[in-house]
Amino acid sequence: MSAPVPDRFDFRGAAFGGGDLSGAELRGRRVVFDGVTFAEGTALSFEGADLTDAWISFVGAVFRGDVSFEAAMMRRGLIDFERATFAGGTLRFTGFDLRGGTIRFDRAALDGGAVSFAGTTFGEDGVVTFDGARFAGSEVSFAGADFSAGGVVDLAQAESYEVSARFDPWSARPPGLFLPTVGFADDE
Repeated sequence: MSAPVPDRFDFRGAAFGGGDLSGAELRGRRVVFDGVTFAEGTALSFEGADLTDAWISFVGAVFRGDVSFEAAMMRRGLIDFERATFAGGTLRFTGFDLRGGTIRFDRAALDGGAVSFAGTTFGEDGVVTFDGARFAGSEVSFAGADFSAGGVVDLAQAESYEVSARFDPWSARPPGLFLPTVGFADDE
């Protein structure tokens, strides 16, 4: 008989050297990385994970290493990068299936490294917010993202844009994509 899987994993404030949660069934689980620094050269993978009803928190975390949610999926739940600092490394949501749930970058500092939503599918109940975020050096890309099923990406309430997010050119902007009216390079 195997041991029960805990409902909560709390790495708050830990010195984190990386980890592999690829393919994990994290349905309904809470995974907390609040205040963790992901040092240069470290890697954390959620590749192919099922994050339905999960709550993954990186509040106040500092990213210099790589974190991947490549080919993972979420139907409901939250991935929270509130007040996180991106100073290097790469955060990948490449091929992510966001049919429902929220990814928040509220009040995050995007100072370096890269954040990629390339090839992400945004479903009708999928939401990504950047309220109060500062774009100051991170390359943020939505190249090849699929908005055909709906979804919302809201950059309109970001605090500042020294570096703009990149999107594919569209004949018409997806209805759920909200961009600021000033200080933003729109490829339309």
